[in-house]
Amino acid sequence: MADVFRRIEHRLDSVLEDWEVRFTDGPDHATELARDALSDGATTVLVAGGDGTVNEVINGFFEPMTVDDPTQWVAPTPINPDARLGLLAGGTGGDFRKTLRLPDMDAAVAAIGAGHTRTIDLGLLTYTDNQSRQHRRRLFQNITSVGMGGLVDRYVKELPRLPGKLAYAAASFRALLVFRNPMLMITIDDTFEAEMPASIVAVGNGRFFGGGMMVCPDAKPDDGEFDVTIMGDLSKWELATLSRTIYDGAHIYDPKVITRRGKHVTCASLGNREDVYLDVDGEPLGRLPATFSIVPSALNILAPA
Repeated sequence: MADVFRRIEHRLDSVLEDWEVRFTDGPDHATELARDALSDGATTVLVAGGDGTVNEVINGFFEPMTVDDPTQWVAPTPINPDARLGLLAGGTGGDFRKTLRLPDMDAAVAAIGAGHTRTIDLGLLTYTDNQSRQHRRRLFQNITSVGMGGLVDRYVKELPRLPGKLAYAAASFRALLVFRNPMLMITIDDTFEAEMPASIVAVGNGRFFGGGMMVCPDAKPDDGEFDVTIMGDLSKWELATLSRTIYDGAHIYDPKVITRRGKHVTCASLGNREDVYLDVDGEPLGRLPATFSIVPSALNILAPA
């Protein structure tokens, strides 16, 4: 990120009057830096990085969350409801920027200079921590998926030198060799309830994950609902061939793929499996059981309308 900063430093000078830069030095440090800046009076925070780094910064826009009762809805508390987030290019995936039509650094700097603010929803995830097995809460801006995506994330972390699409392709191939479809209990609002085997359940506020896969092609980050894509009991061959259509969103027409919309989603593993992992904005942060709740109009972001 230091290299990214040096390449855009003068361009940021042309659109910002008074600013300073901070570099992260480990996991969740971006959350701490953003929270400190906003608590000290900052009104705009820019982040250069991938979806995982953006996720950390967004969580820093809110007070820390604890879980006394995982079944109880608790709205996150913003540090400054009027604060704005700006996205700069960087990182492995950068999928959320695609939904916001910020494909590269030129578009990102132009959006910051224009100063147009768009208010988007966020997802509030309650999940099971990998290490402690305790319940945790975290906001997400893009997509949290259940199943193969969580395993892919774990493998992507072992391929830090590969570019985004290639890293996800290699990790997906490796995951495909060992992944077994879990039996899941899935509910969406009061409109959908099923016990079923599934390869992937994607709860989307954004449209893309995995380095450009359009898994939730109709998702909008400001419509007050999730788009949920459930890839059912797909064989390894079917999963592999589905990758030919998922980049343009045509996978949703496969008879084993279910699409629904809703504000509240729950997902639990049946049969005592403990290896059903989550992909949270590209990061392998936890496992089932999990609940997903939409937080409408939660964040101001510098992006085209």
